[in-house]
Amino acid sequence: MPVCHEWNTIAHLYGYEGNPEARPFTREELQRFLDYADDQVDRAVHAKRKGALAAYRDATMFKVIYGWGLRRTETSKLDITDWGRNAPAPEFGKYGMLHVRYGKAKRGQPPRRRNVASVMGWAVDAVADYAENVRPRFGFDDHPALWVTERGGRVKPAEINSRFESYREALGSPTELPVLYRQNSGGGLFLVLRGGLTVALVSVWPGQGCAVVVLAGLGRG
Repeated sequence: MPVCHEWNTIAHLYGYEGNPEARPFTREELQRFLDYADDQVDRAVHAKRKGALAAYRDATMFKVIYGWGLRRTETSKLDITDWGRNAPAPEFGKYGMLHVRYGKAKRGQPPRRRNVASVMGWAVDAVADYAENVRPRFGFDDHPALWVTERGGRVKPAEINSRFESYREALGSPTELPVLYRQNSGGGLFLVLRGGLTVALVSVWPGQGCAVVVLAGLGRG
């Protein structure tokens, strides 16, 4: 006789809710994607047409998504003031820590906050250059958003999706690639095995609830 039922068991909070056919980028696919995003900036500049600032913003945005393991809404909601220093990594200056204020919420709870440590120097260089040299050229210094539009708004999650899909299609990349790549437990595990980081740090870095979630990536191909 079964003794476990829906009414007398606790819901699994860490169940997988995504498309089972989706997969992360390979290194080669990711490099091609980021290179293509950078190429759009060069094309807009050389053609002397509008859109160069937006293309630069989007290229940087995708690097931040990968470098700090963000979701679409988390990325869209970032403000310029969400960056801060991290004492163990003084080489990153004021971009050593990212305060994510709109993380995925648990059922019935407000958005979860977390601090994400900067670990990739090239990504820090990219966002520092954008924030200090490119973003001011949009002309909306008083706007709090990190990712501003040419009309003075905030880039929306749907716009991030649209740009990603257009780049993916232009590259002929497989549709199995997620609508937006997020550095998950597999990415954190890579940093343990190849990046020299501790499990304790990585379990916090991607916003996971516990180190067990990160280590579960060992069983993945």
